[in-house]
Amino acid sequence: MSILNEMRILEPNGSHDSKVRIGSSSGIGLVSQQPWIQQGTLRENILMGKSFDWSAYQAAVAASALADDLKNLADGDKTKVAVDAKVARHIFYECILSGMKDKLRILCTHHISYLYEADTVIVMEDGRIVACGPPSDVLPVYTSSIHTSLPSASSEGSTSKVPSEDPHTVEDSKGQQAEATDNEEGGGAIVEEEKDSGTVKLHIYRLYLAAVGTALSLIILLSLFLMQGSKNVTDWWLSYWISNAPDSSADLSSNVSSNVTFYLEVYGGLAVGNTVFTLFRAFVFAYGGLCAAARLHDKLLGVVTLAPVSFFDTTSTGRIINRFSSDVYTVDDSLPFIANILLSQIFSIIGTLVITIYGLPWFAAVVFPITLVYYYIQGYYRHTSRELKRITSVTMSEVYSSLSESVEGRVVIRAFNMNSQYELENLSRIERNQRANFSATAAAQWLNIRLQGLGVVMVTAIALIAVLEHRYYTVNAGLVGLAISYALSITNLLSGVVSSFTETEKQMVSVERINQYIEKINLHSETNSVTAEHDWPQAGRIEFKDVSLRYRSDLPLVLNSLTVAIQPAEKIGIVGRTGSGKSSLLNIIFNMVDEFTGRVLIDGVDIRQLTVKTLRSHLAIIPQTPFLFSGTIRDNLDPTVRHSDTELWEVLSKCRLKSQVSALGGLSASLAERGKLFSVGESQLLCLARAMLLRSKVLCIDEATANVDLQTDSLIQETIREEFQSCTVLTIAHRVSTVLQCDRIMVMSRGRLVEFGVPEKLLANPESQLSSIVNQHSE
Repeated sequence: MSILNEMRILEPNGSHDSKVRIGSSSGIGLVSQQPWIQQGTLRENILMGKSFDWSAYQAAVAASALADDLKNLADGDKTKVAVDAKVARHIFYECILSGMKDKLRILCTHHISYLYEADTVIVMEDGRIVACGPPSDVLPVYTSSIHTSLPSASSEGSTSKVPSEDPHTVEDSKGQQAEATDNEEGGGAIVEEEKDSGTVKLHIYRLYLAAVGTALSLIILLSLFLMQGSKNVTDWWLSYWISNAPDSSADLSSNVSSNVTFYLEVYGGLAVGNTVFTLFRAFVFAYGGLCAAARLHDKLLGVVTLAPVSFFDTTSTGRIINRFSSDVYTVDDSLPFIANILLSQIFSIIGTLVITIYGLPWFAAVVFPITLVYYYIQGYYRHTSRELKRITSVTMSEVYSSLSESVEGRVVIRAFNMNSQYELENLSRIERNQRANFSATAAAQWLNIRLQGLGVVMVTAIALIAVLEHRYYTVNAGLVGLAISYALSITNLLSGVVSSFTETEKQMVSVERINQYIEKINLHSETNSVTAEHDWPQAGRIEFKDVSLRYRSDLPLVLNSLTVAIQPAEKIGIVGRTGSGKSSLLNIIFNMVDEFTGRVLIDGVDIRQLTVKTLRSHLAIIPQTPFLFSGTIRDNLDPTVRHSDTELWEVLSKCRLKSQVSALGGLSASLAERGKLFSVGESQLLCLARAMLLRSKVLCIDEATANVDLQTDSLIQETIREEFQSCTVLTIAHRVSTVLQCDRIMVMSRGRLVEFGVPEKLLANPESQLSSIVNQHSE
């Protein structure tokens, strides 16, 4: 990080020095331990904004060992960081040593075998340089210290070579390179975000009302009726009082005084009632809005949590964040506010029309044609405004995606000196979003000008009607005055109804977008009838019966007619080239795929007959990339709060993490985002401790040691052997030494099981696939 100018250097006296200055204007080439992949095609990720040069591009693809993977990039193993040994060897010799021979290369690695090709080796411990020199001087001392402290790690050794895949695979890959380039941008690309068109459908409104609740919706409507009715009656009573007031020239008497008192009491009672109904309406509307937002959020969270892997393969993170941020915020805040205004104005205009027509009957002849004009204008405006709202939401997703990608890959972006390019890209996406917002504002002003013009027409008509009715008819002065006062407000009310209705429809687009996920994500069935015992699985027997899998209908099979039986407490190693289908096995076991044919039984129970929650809560996994929550260490170890602190400290001690956790402040210590206070190896050990607490009879390990050093690898393997002796363990590994101690080894190739047996027997056959891998190791 200091070379990349990501850290400040401390002087011996403790003061801060300026940042390190190294590299050129073109930046520093960086391949980070955790890969950063942008939303886009493979070609866009390789070029990173540079101009396309066919020969240079082909050379980079070949040197990176990607040519053979281009056709199968969209299968279940496409995003894995770890590569098999053959690919690792190819990258090291063809890309690092040959392709970049004229460049300064700094390789941070725990693969000791590659370090013999280095000019200088630097050994780091606890943030300090403990050894530095030629490989011939440094490596013998370093490797002997590892072998002395951790004998189990010696199987790989300092002179071990990386394995190779079977010869058939290598030959096939050569024949596929030219064809693969035509498919490099297909497969699992992010699909275009779905956007509805036309009016917001009626079932979207029903969905929102259902989220509010039927009973609560009726109470809200009743409160609105009572509020508006009490207001109209209060105004009418005031008009009636004025019309029936005694003549001021008449003699005053006690009856007059009592009449005034009576009118005041009734008026005061009506005013208090109106106030109570108004407060009640505000409360129930606010409560209803909160209920709707909470229910829709819970539904959205539920479907996204249970969504299959294919959903996340084809949906960018920015879109999901947009649903949970902008859209949920709209449903929680903006929609209830504007819907409250809309319903209040609708009831107000109904009350106003009743009072106005009651006082000025001729006004009914004017209302009808003006209403038709209003309807035409609002229909024209609504069509535009809702589409602009949809465009705004879609472009906002692009902004979120760009922002989250840039933050996640900020180190890579700065290393390649591409800050300006990504700033311009983010600004261009913000510009597209602001164009939609500006267009929506301009459309609103277009509507406002026309409504104001209609308002002038209506006020003029009211004035003429009042004069004509007063001249030719005897009308009640109090009612005329009340009608005129109400009629003058009709203009603003009609304008408000049109504006608030179109705004409500625009806000309902957020409900529409939430409903897209609620209805269209292909959820795993949660209505299955089989109920597993609380201690299931008791033995850990796993059976695959003629299992085939493809991630989407337009993609090839990633598992093809797999049939295998794994006995209880058996330790199974799974090896194969990247894309051979190894991780797809685990995706099926955890029911993380849309569809697969065949059956998978665990202790005789078909996993598709279990709910996803039941299945996954009874199985343990240690993923390749350790995942830690933002929270305390206790929360990460025991998210379901089922274990005591004593048990937590016990598993931390077994995983050799007790001292590190104590140094951070104990179980209540807060971890940074994604556990950045821990190294990758320590994070993986914490995930191992979490799996130990589950005490499941089935443990799945998905290349958990791919990104850790030999010492941590050995520690993890030793802990697994000691703590999971009675468990069935499936281990996917790219280090052959990791699985050679297993009871049996599965060798996968192109979705098929090509070998399955005891390591000793497979190695006894020099023609076996496993022998080919191990022989390459020993070269």
